[in-house]
Amino acid sequence: MATINSRLTILLLIVSTNTILAQQGRIGIIDFYGTTNNVTELRKCLPFTENDSVQFMTEFAHPKAKKAIVECLLNQSTIKQADISFVCCDEKEGKWIVFVGVDTKSKDASVKTKTNDIKLPAEMKITYDSLMKLIVIAIQKGESTENDSSGHSIMTYLPAQQLQKKFITYANENLSLLKEVLKSSKHADQRQVAATVIAYYHDKTEILEDLLGAVTDPDAHVRNNAVRALGIIVNYSQSNPDLKIQIPADPFIDMMNSISWTDRNKSSFVLLSLTNNRDKGLLSQLKKEALKPIVDMAKWKSAGHSMPGYVMLGRIADWSDKEIMDGLNGDKKEAINKMLIKINN
Repeated sequence: MATINSRLTILLLIVSTNTILAQQGRIGIIDFYGTTNNVTELRKCLPFTENDSVQFMTEFAHPKAKKAIVECLLNQSTIKQADISFVCCDEKEGKWIVFVGVDTKSKDASVKTKTNDIKLPAEMKITYDSLMKLIVIAIQKGESTENDSSGHSIMTYLPAQQLQKKFITYANENLSLLKEVLKSSKHADQRQVAATVIAYYHDKTEILEDLLGAVTDPDAHVRNNAVRALGIIVNYSQSNPDLKIQIPADPFIDMMNSISWTDRNKSSFVLLSLTNNRDKGLLSQLKKEALKPIVDMAKWKSAGHSMPGYVMLGRIADWSDKEIMDGLNGDKKEAINKMLIKINN
C-alpha cells in the first residue's frame, strides 16, 4: 500500500491540472469514457488526431473549439450529454491529453441556481488567481510536489507556498464569509476561490459540511476545488484517526458517473483514499454503482490519469497491492482483463 500511495501523492497535483498553457500544442493521447463504445463515430467530431499540432490552445479560442466539438457529439442520435477536456500534459513527451466523454442519458436538471450577490475581498481573489498561474509554472519546472500533512496543500515551490500560507490567515479570519460565498454566491469565480481557501481553516471538521455541499455545485471548477480539498482531508483523517473525521463515499460515486472529466478525475482520488482500508461494503458498492467508469479510467493510456481507476479495480477484484503493482508494471491490459474475470465470476 505504501508504494501505491507514494506514487499517487506525487501524481495528484500534476494530473489534476487542466490549465491552458500555450497557444499551440501537439496532441499526444486521445481517450474516451462514458456509455457508448462507438469510438469511430466520436472521432469524426474531432478536428485532430494523435500527434497533430493544434492552434486553439488559448483561453480565448479554447472555449469556442470545445463548444463546436461538443455540439457535433450531441448531434449524434443516441448522445444526450458530451464533454471534452484538454489536459496538459502526458508524462513521457509533454504532449496534450484529450478526454472525450459521452452519455446516452439526459443531464439531471435539478441543480439549484445560486442567487446571492456576495463576494470575497478583492485581495483574496487576486491571491487565488496568482496561485493558479504559479501552479502552472511549478508543473513546468517539475516542482509541483506538495505537503498535505496539515490537511491542506502546501507546495514545495516557494512562490506558490507563500501564497498558500496566506490562505491560512484568510480562512481563519473570514470563515463565516467563506461559508456564505461557497453556499450561495451567484458568482462562480467567487465560489471557486472560497472552495479552495476554506480548506485552510484549522479545524477540518468545521468545514466538512461546506465542502461536501460544494461537491454538487453547478460549476465544474467549484466542484473540482472542493473535491480536491476533500481528497487531502481524507488522507489527513486517515493519518489522524483520533480526529474522527468521517467523509461519505456516496457523493464521489455519483461524480464518477458524471460526464465531466474533472468530476471523475478528482472524485477518483477521494475514492481511492477511502478504499485504502479495503472496506468490503464500499468495494461492493463501487462494483455495483461505478464499475463502468472505473474500468474506463483504468484503461486510459496516461499512466497518471489511469492509476486511480486501475488501483480501485484491483481492490474490487481483491488483488493484493503487490499483484496490482506487478500488473501495472507488466501488461496492464492483460491485468485489467484478469481483474474483470475475477470480479465477474
